[in-house]
Amino acid sequence: MKTIRRFLAASFVLFLTVGSVEVLAQFNTPLKTAGFRRLTTNSEVVEFVKKCDAQSNEITVTYFPLQNGLQIPVVKISRAEESDDKLKVLMIAQQHGNEPSGMEAMLQLIAFFAKNTGHTLLKTTDLTIIPQCNPTGGDRHERRNGSGIDLNRDHLLIRAEETAIIQQVFRETDPEMTVDFHEYYPYGKAWEEFGYRRNFDIQLGGLTNINTSEELRNLFKINALPYIKVHLRQYGFSFFEYTLGDFPAGERLRHSTVDINDGRQSFGITGTFSLIVEGMNGRDSIHNLERRVKSQYQTALGLLQFALVHRTQIREGVQRARKELELPKAEVAIIQEHTQGIEPLEYPLFSISTKKDTVFKVEAYHPVVKKIESVKPPEAYLIPKNDTLLVSWLKRSGFSYQDSAFTIKPGTFQYQITGHEKTNFEGIEGSLPLVEKVQVSDVIPADYYLVPVKGLFSTKIVLALEPRAMYALPSYPEFEYLISGEKYPVLRIEK
Repeated sequence: MKTIRRFLAASFVLFLTVGSVEVLAQFNTPLKTAGFRRLTTNSEVVEFVKKCDAQSNEITVTYFPLQNGLQIPVVKISRAEESDDKLKVLMIAQQHGNEPSGMEAMLQLIAFFAKNTGHTLLKTTDLTIIPQCNPTGGDRHERRNGSGIDLNRDHLLIRAEETAIIQQVFRETDPEMTVDFHEYYPYGKAWEEFGYRRNFDIQLGGLTNINTSEELRNLFKINALPYIKVHLRQYGFSFFEYTLGDFPAGERLRHSTVDINDGRQSFGITGTFSLIVEGMNGRDSIHNLERRVKSQYQTALGLLQFALVHRTQIREGVQRARKELELPKAEVAIIQEHTQGIEPLEYPLFSISTKKDTVFKVEAYHPVVKKIESVKPPEAYLIPKNDTLLVSWLKRSGFSYQDSAFTIKPGTFQYQITGHEKTNFEGIEGSLPLVEKVQVSDVIPADYYLVPVKGLFSTKIVLALEPRAMYALPSYPEFEYLISGEKYPVLRIEK
């Protein structure tokens, strides 16, 4: 009798053990199942999130088909019975197809919530994840999409269907916090010849465009940076603030771009607490992949925990920033430049010969963004209906605009183009038009769309349409025609 009981007990324990293994195995990501030796394809991404959706009532997936048959899944993770007053967080990954670790980490994060139903984080957070923004580039392991467009340089023009989906999800989700996951490549030839290279598992970047909320920029610097640094070091990962510059060539170091055509600045210019994660890429797609994915995954968890701890600060900061966007602004900085700080940067680099970190004191460190030129925003812009390229851009941008049912007020102005000047801002050679503003009265409302400069996208509209803005539409080849004649065709309605 004892033998039978022992057998039954042993069988019961074995059943529980096998059952637990099966339950855990069903949440293994395709990458983990492949032993971190093969990247996840788009079809596998779709099938995996479907499985997680089926296993958890807290997960809902929407699928956006692309013209080539691939799909972009958008995963919402939310607990319906909790308070509606939750912080909305949007995470996106793999805008660049050859930067896969963020996508793999997002699948791991989705699996985490699928098997941890009722997690504390969901009490105060609604999370939306786009795990793979660039399925075509991902399957090909190429940076750009199938049309050759760099998605993270397309958030102003929105030429790619993938970018349009990202921006649509952003508008519909209306997040207060966004995180964009990328990878940087530390193995370039110049660094190898220099004998040192960057060796940070994770770099974290915040907003740099000075038209964004100073309160949110300070929240990143003062609170988010040290929080994530401590969090990652607990797990043995190295960390630094996202820093750009060709150091081996002696170029200045700065904290990324002020251009609103990338995801982070594009979201941030709307009063959103917006961040970028730059994990360390491998020498090839699978080199060091397990560590790369784990560091991105822990960064995502750390940022969600940060959002939980600093929920009130984030929410109130975003509310204040967006309230300001509803009010008339005195000025918008249309030309900005990273300038040198007071203190040199202590920059730890990995010695290729000694395999140890060496700290460089970098004098050419330019962390401070300053205004070079600004403009007073108008009440509205008038976009000519006969300009099909411009109208097409307006319609895909998601901005509010009115048709002919409006009255043009006195005080309508047009820029006269008097010449062009060569420029070199942010180390990029270019040119800007020289303009004079003249009042016009022979404006027929039916010939124009009226675009009010008010609300969430007000600053973005100004930066896109002012002809002397350093990253405005005319700075792109397809819109150079706007400043090639004597008159700039977009009009301004002023008070």
